[in-house]
Formats: sequence, structure tokens, C-alpha cells
Amino acid sequence: MLSCRDDLHEQYLSIFMSNLSQSDLWKRFLLISEKGDINEVAQKHLTTILTQRMQNVPVEEFIRYSKSVKIDLNSIKEGNRPYFLKVSEAVTYAFLNKQLNDDSYRYKLSEGNLKELVNITHDLASIHGLLNRSYILVIQYLLFRSDEHVKLKPKKIKRIFDKLNDLSQGLHATDDLVNIIQDDCLSDHLINIPQEWMRVSPYDYESLCTSHRNNSLSIHIWSRIVWLSLSKIDAVKWNEILIELNKWLISVKHQYILKIKEKAPSQIDAKLIDDFVERAKQSVADVLLLNGTRTIYLELSDKSIAYQFLPQIDLNNILTSQDPQKYKFPITSNPINCIMSVSKPDDIDIIQTDTRDQYFLRFIEQVTAWIRWFDQFIDIFQYVIERFIAWKMEGAEQLFKDIHTIKHDPETTLTKMKTIIQQLLKIFNAFDNLHRLCDLFDFLKPFQIICNGALSHRGQFKSHMEDIQKSFPNNTFTVNGRTQEQKCLPIYEHRHVHWSVACTEHHCNIKVEYRLQNISNQIHELYNEKDVMIDKNYLYGEFKTQHSGQLVITINNQNPHTQRTLWYSVVQDSIPTCHLFQGILDVYYQKYFKQSTQLVKEKDLSQLITRVFSFIDNLLNGNTTLQEMDCLRTVFHEKMSMYAMK
Repeated sequence: MLSCRDDLHEQYLSIFMSNLSQSDLWKRFLLISEKGDINEVAQKHLTTILTQRMQNVPVEEFIRYSKSVKIDLNSIKEGNRPYFLKVSEAVTYAFLNKQLNDDSYRYKLSEGNLKELVNITHDLASIHGLLNRSYILVIQYLLFRSDEHVKLKPKKIKRIFDKLNDLSQGLHATDDLVNIIQDDCLSDHLINIPQEWMRVSPYDYESLCTSHRNNSLSIHIWSRIVWLSLSKIDAVKWNEILIELNKWLISVKHQYILKIKEKAPSQIDAKLIDDFVERAKQSVADVLLLNGTRTIYLELSDKSIAYQFLPQIDLNNILTSQDPQKYKFPITSNPINCIMSVSKPDDIDIIQTDTRDQYFLRFIEQVTAWIRWFDQFIDIFQYVIERFIAWKMEGAEQLFKDIHTIKHDPETTLTKMKTIIQQLLKIFNAFDNLHRLCDLFDFLKPFQIICNGALSHRGQFKSHMEDIQKSFPNNTFTVNGRTQEQKCLPIYEHRHVHWSVACTEHHCNIKVEYRLQNISNQIHELYNEKDVMIDKNYLYGEFKTQHSGQLVITINNQNPHTQRTLWYSVVQDSIPTCHLFQGILDVYYQKYFKQSTQLVKEKDLSQLITRVFSFIDNLLNGNTTLQEMDCLRTVFHEKMSMYAMK
């Protein structure tokens, strides 16, 4: 009657197992299993009572109960064994679910406790002949959640590898664990590409390689992490990301991951590999079609991962499918060639006669030569276009916007750069006095070192320090022992700069450089010496720059005991404008164009500039009449008025 009545069974078991300690409760459960008769109704109520009462058992005590299950099974009545195991599994799952997911309990679980629980739940699973939920819960926690305090992704992943190596050999079937380790378990271990990936140091990567010990599960986990991370990449930025990955692969001295498909085909999603390869091949094709960005071409080298894909690419088919003019360097005039200090590059050779690797390397070298020429061209002629805007030339503002695109838009392709350069060259062909104009306004050398660094006489040091401390009381910084400090000082466009550095006491290791904020981000070293006596002689220098940038003073204090207190001065004066030329140009502009706001064609502006230079030449040669010189009265009057106002 009891076995059939659910309500009576519940009352009986509640009374029979009430007021017992957790230890006695477990013993009473074993007694019922050994002596009594358990059916589905009894199993249901035993499960309810035990799961509620056993959730808060101390970990060591619960492990002891759980370890005894396999031994106790021999003394359990044969008919009760299936029910006994089901109740035991339910109690184990309830305990683990509480302990692993409740913040007030899980901190009490040591890694040793977790490993024991993994083995215990694995034994229960093997008795059932199935993977049980308790085993899945505890092994997922051990591998993927027990190190939440570890923030660095490489260390988190290494900890997974180490734990897998520590688990009993042969105890956990690979196929079973592969089924347990689902992709959602790895969400906190994915590496953002390229930002986080680039921060994986050679040491971190070597540690990962050493830790996995060719463990098939570790390789499976690493493969999934790599591909899940890759799947989150913005497809629009594939080219840039490949460049960053290329830097990383060179840094860690590792072969490209393409080979992993051959080495571990059963553990890798072949479609993901194939998709990655196709994207990479398209990126290489874009490079050959001159659709790569400036950064991509400058970063490619003979160590690039791009070479891994060349055997799968028909270079000749890509190159010969295009208009050959695409690979011709823009036509330049003699005046342009004279202004440029670098030689005009050759056309790009589109006939592959070497091996794929040799041809691709030569192709990149030729494109790089184009880019270097383009960079210098922009450095010089952007300021000419600025003048043309001031002189109201039609289309000059759009040309300046195009130059800005080349300088600041990282997505600008080489093909677009070439198109813009060709437009500029076409405009400049209309100007006969281009070289003279650039020379007049100091555009031929956008950066000039007048004095790259010299020490003053000792007698000048004291007065100089007094002047700085009085005139620039905030221009000081301190460098502690065994440290290196930099002081970065902004410099504006079109400036003539005088700088100086001095130390209150002690010699210094000092480097001074100017970092241009131009398209190529060039760095000009102005001074670099060790043990310089700037405590007795101040260091000074002078340069002119058309480009804005930063003057960077670096002090390396290798002495562990003494500080270095530095004082510096930076005086920036505007590079003088040729007021005579500008004044005469204004006079001629008013003479030939009725409205001061009227835009002029490049041909008309060229003729205007030619007339101004002709007038200046005649003036200097004494061939100008008094009537012709009358216009200078206005020019000099306005100039003198400006000085008077100052």
C-alpha cells in the first residue's frame, strides 16, 4: 500500500529522515537502498529530500560521500541499484550547481577539489554508460570558469592546457570531452584580432606551445579559439588585419596557420580554413591590382604571410587582365623632376619572369618606390596648393581636400593616390615658374636643419639658465634615477624653431629629435650623445619646418641615486612670407580681375605669376620705369603701416 500511495510515501520518508545530520541522512539513504525496496515513487521523494538537505554539505565531506558510491554499490540490492544511482547523480548535480554558481560557496572550492569531483563524476558517468550532467558541469567549470580572476587571455588559455595535462591520463575520452567543450564555453577566451592578438608576446606564445604538449584536446580548444576569433573580424578590414597578423607571426617566429588543416583535419572546420584562404588570396590580388593601402605595401616584406598564398594564385592572369596603363608611373615634367629630390620611379613590371616569390618581392619594391615619391610630392606641393587657394584659383580647394585624403584616410588605395597625383601634375604643368615659386616660399625643403645641436660656451650657461627660469618658469621636468623620460613639445606649421636644453647639475644622456606629422611620419634626429655636460654648457639647436610635429627631448638617467632636473626653451617664429611678391601679386590681381573674390583659372593664375616675376626681375635689373614702379608705393605703404601697428 505504501509503495503505491505517493502522499503516504512522502510522509513516511519525511518522518523517517527528519531531524538527522547530513552525515546520518546519507547513512539512512544507504540503509534504505541496502534493505528496503525503492521504486520510482520512492526515488522521486528521496531525490527531493536529499537534494535540498545536501546542497550545503562541506566540500570535503561531500567528496567523501561521493567516493563511497562506487564501493557502496556492491552492497545495494540489485533491484535498487538503478534508483540509487539516479538519486546519487541528482544529489551530486544539485550540490555542484549550488556550489559552482553561488558566489558565497564557489570560492571555497580549490582546484584540487575540482579535479577530484571531475574524477568522481566521470566514474558515475561510466557506471551509467552515459555522459551525465554533473560531469559536464564540473569539467566545464574547472577548465573555463575557475580562473575568472586571470585577466590576460594567453594565461587563461595556458591554464586550460595545464589542467588538461594534469587530468588522469586515459581517464577522459577525447570524443566525450570534444562534445562537452562547446563553442559557448570559449566566449571569455576569444582573442580580439588584431588588438589583443598583437599583445600576445613571443614569450606568451612559446608558453602556449610548450603547455599543450600535443594534447589533442588542447589543440582542439586552441583551434576553436583561433577560428571563433577570426570569425569576428570585420570583413571590410581584412587587408589591414592580415598585415597585423603578419607582424605577429614574424615576431613569434611561427609558420602560418594554413598548415593546420593538413596536420589536424579532424579538429578544424575545413570551411572556415577555406574561407580564410580565399579572403587572404583576394587580399593578395588586391595588392597586385594596386588596390592595397599605403600601409599594406610598406609593411609587406619577404617574411610576409602573403608568400604562403602565392602558389595558389595565378599572378600572370591577374596582372595581364588589367589595362597596362594602370602600372605606368604618372608622366612628370622637367620642372617637377627638378623640384623632386628623389628620382622618378620606373613603371611596374607586369611580366613575371622570376619565381612567384621573387616577382612578388620585386613588385612590392617597385610599388614602395612609387609611394616614397608620392609622399615627397605631397610634402612639397600641398603648400603650393594652399597658396593657390589664397590666390583664388578655381578647383584649388578640392585639390587640397584630395591631398588631405591621401594624408589622413588610411583606406586610400594606391590607385586613388595615383589618380590624385595625376590631377595635381596636370595642374602644375600650366605653371612655368613652379620651381622659382617653391624656392621663393621655402617649399623645396619642407624640413631644414640649421643647427642640429651644439654646446654653448661655459660663460654663457649661468645667464642662459637665469633667462629660462625667469621667462619660462614652467619649462622644467625631472628624471628619476634609472629611468628614461621624454618631453614632447608641439611645433606648428611654417615655423623657424630655436630650442635649448640645460640641466641644473650632473651630465646627461640626451637625444633630441623632431617627429613630423606628415604622411610618412618621418623622424629627424637632431642630437644624440651620452654623458653630455649640459650642467655646464647648455645645448641648443635650430631648424625650419613647413610641417607641424613634435620636438621630443629624451633623457636617459642611468644613475640609480641622483635625479636630473632639466630646463628647456622652445621659440617658434613664423617663416617670413615674401611680402614684396604678395604685394605685387595683389596689385596685378586687382588690375586684371575686376572683383577681389573672383576665382581664376590655373592658366590665368600662371600668367599672373609670370608677370609678377617679370616685374621683379626688371626691378632688380634696373629696367623698370618710374611709372611702372608707382605700384610699389601702395605695397610699401601697406607694409610700413603693418609694422607701425605692431
